[in-house]
Amino acid sequence: MNLKKVKYPSRNIFDLTNQEIIRLVDFLINQSNLDRIVHSLYSERKSLTRDMIYRKIEVNHAFYDWAYAVIVTLKFSDLDKEVKTGFILANKGGGVSENELYELDFQISSIKGFFEPFQDVVLGMVYDQYQIDFDYSHLLIYIKEFYEFLETDLQMWNTNLAEDRYASNPQLVGLYQEQQRETYFIQELTEIGDKEKLIQLSK
Repeated sequence: MNLKKVKYPSRNIFDLTNQEIIRLVDFLINQSNLDRIVHSLYSERKSLTRDMIYRKIEVNHAFYDWAYAVIVTLKFSDLDKEVKTGFILANKGGGVSENELYELDFQISSIKGFFEPFQDVVLGMVYDQYQIDFDYSHLLIYIKEFYEFLETDLQMWNTNLAEDRYASNPQLVGLYQEQQRETYFIQELTEIGDKEKLIQLSK
């Protein structure tokens, strides 16, 4: 592989490690966005606190070989049910079989927004299977901070990365292989009392 031949290298979303997906979730589902999720639930429980006591992250097949869904299940101390949120990661320009460096791009979008244009066909029913309570589109994400995170932490655009950083994650690719599981868990945390502890557990 000769990286010098590539003018605008981008990592394929199927190159992300499970730990990098966890760091992406940590960035998106931060304390501010946890507050937004809690406030959205006030109609059910006015005294609800923002203390998160449980989090599970799973990756799901998204019915296209160039996309997958990240589903985050949360539970708060004063709520007797789980709450689901999540997002879609999608490639532009190639599926899991094209693990090459070229002028690739990627997107992160809401699950509802991703599937809604197809609501009149069978594929539109896929959104219901994720059972999302709080969609990604409701989160506050500041563009400059997000770009810096993608640039410096996930290093999505970098000509100096070792070649193994552009190698496919076998679990992600496995979602689209015949007779393989269509979902897998990458993290499950219980009794989470504060954000600092969560960050430590996620490392």
